[in-house]
Amino acid sequence: KTNQTATAAGCADGACSNNAICCKDTIVPITDADVKRLMKATGLPADEIVRLYSTSDLQYDNDHTWIQMGYGKRIVGLKKNGDRCKFLNEHGLCTVYDARPIPCRTSPYMVQLDDAGRLDELELNADVDCCGRLGSHWSKKKLLSDARREDAEDDAYIDQLRAYERRVRRGRNRGKRGLLKFLGLA
Repeated sequence: KTNQTATAAGCADGACSNNAICCKDTIVPITDADVKRLMKATGLPADEIVRLYSTSDLQYDNDHTWIQMGYGKRIVGLKKNGDRCKFLNEHGLCTVYDARPIPCRTSPYMVQLDDAGRLDELELNADVDCCGRLGSHWSKKKLLSDARREDAEDDAYIDQLRAYERRVRRGRNRGKRGLLKFLGLA
């Protein structure tokens, strides 16, 4: 199923308008692989790249990347500078474009794969006010490739998160610093 319906006006041909709307007022859940790419590209330590968001920050409760910490449920997300991504410059351009997290690569699309890794569903994310269309800035082939990469990275990350949660239940490695150390990011 493919849905290319525009959700906003502003770019008549469906091309990316480069208004960075997908980089504002958005919390981007990221994995350790995303963080490692950003650390390598920027030279920043992980704690300057990530924030642990709570369920009250993000209505995204159906994802396996939530972590049960000693003080509640959290998800690792890209740190923001006010209401925008910390890597968005004053001109609205991504300063880490080549190393950007996988969710940023597929945004504003929601890409769902079946168990065999084939495209099951592709549609614009209704939560992002974007009028981009396939064939302009995004290709179905590239979105599919990024979604497969994301699934592979997510699977390994989720395994690590469950192992971390077991340590937390035993009273070890609590908090953001402990999580980042466990993931090999600190």
